[in-house]
Amino acid sequence: MTICRTCQTLDLVDTATGVVSSLKCRDWNCDNGKQNRITFWRRRVYVFQPEYMITITTRFSDFNRDNIREAQRLSARFLRALKYKGIKYISVTAYHGTIHYHIACRGTRPKQLWVKRKWMHLSGCYEVKVSDAHKKLPWYLIDKNAAQLPNHKEGETAWEGCTGNVFQRIRTSSNLFKKPIFQKPEKGRFRVFKRPDAESDAVDVDNEQDIATPPDGWR
Repeated sequence: MTICRTCQTLDLVDTATGVVSSLKCRDWNCDNGKQNRITFWRRRVYVFQPEYMITITTRFSDFNRDNIREAQRLSARFLRALKYKGIKYISVTAYHGTIHYHIACRGTRPKQLWVKRKWMHLSGCYEVKVSDAHKKLPWYLIDKNAAQLPNHKEGETAWEGCTGNVFQRIRTSSNLFKKPIFQKPEKGRFRVFKRPDAESDAVDVDNEQDIATPPDGWR
């Protein structure tokens, strides 16, 4: 079981209300963070209500940095073509023998021949599929594919970090979800504290004042 240092040692304290909550992790390689991400994206796919799914397959069977970069570049060009046709999408990276992409879509459904020709022109591959959406699609996209990507490493660096800003597990079309109205809190309202039972060297925080013991009555 892998749990990152953020989940193990840090709490977020609202100084106005005194509410203490664990800092949520967004790391797919952390067991707690992965479950947070799965729940978050499964709900988003359900709210999106896709009408059909496009699957495109690349020729890359080796899961390394260069292949991931090239696959992401080719798929990004294909997603731009969907954008120009007015199609909204949620694209999920998958790996089962080869790197491929499952794209949940909503909008005018393209013909499979168009998808095949477009992807053939971009990547040289002809393995594509356009299928109807089903009720288990959120589980299939997130739990079965996005969450199951292998944690490839080069040295001590996780594979998502190796590709810089090029790689993303899940990509969506712009302005797909409305951003919540959020009023920026006053400065100093939220502070991060180290838990009393955490090891002293378990986490690195720049500001030593922010990891001081919380005042009495806050817990």
